[in-house]
Amino acid sequence: LRAQALRRTARALARRDALGKEEAANLLRFHLEHERAVVASLARFLKVPEDLGAEAARFLDQLRVMVGEPPAAPAAEGDGRLVFRRDPELKGTMSAFGYDYFADKYGEDKASAVRLLSFRGLRGSGDEYAYEVLNFADGRRNAQQVRDAVSAVYGPVPLELVVEYLRALETIKVVSSR
Repeated sequence: LRAQALRRTARALARRDALGKEEAANLLRFHLEHERAVVASLARFLKVPEDLGAEAARFLDQLRVMVGEPPAAPAAEGDGRLVFRRDPELKGTMSAFGYDYFADKYGEDKASAVRLLSFRGLRGSGDEYAYEVLNFADGRRNAQQVRDAVSAVYGPVPLELVVEYLRALETIKVVSSR
């Protein structure tokens, strides 16, 4: 567990070094939260002995000290405050086996104009960004947090592209906003 966490951390630090200050902090926040979530996920599958849980917590605290405490994320503003939630009845991806649900329901011409779908980032392209945006639209994260998570995974993406895609998904009832 430790060795894997350290390998993931080394990869995150290498990626961080190629980013500007704000995006680097975003990546580090995401990485540290992800490492905590990995450890917490063990409890879903087995009873974690108390001493092992305490040891894991100490390790994660030490990891945070080693990489440096990232600054808190700035508060979301404007459309970044919107919260979207995927319709739990709609399962799977937006496209499979040559069928594109989004283009079918939204319209081919309109879908081709959605900028996120043609976006190219540092480690991903439009389809990958779109897939993760939909995954992170869980009703708990606001649009800024969705953008931040997707940016940490694939590289920085403008908030306006994420919101544009989420609003398009909303028109075909894949997500709803509150």
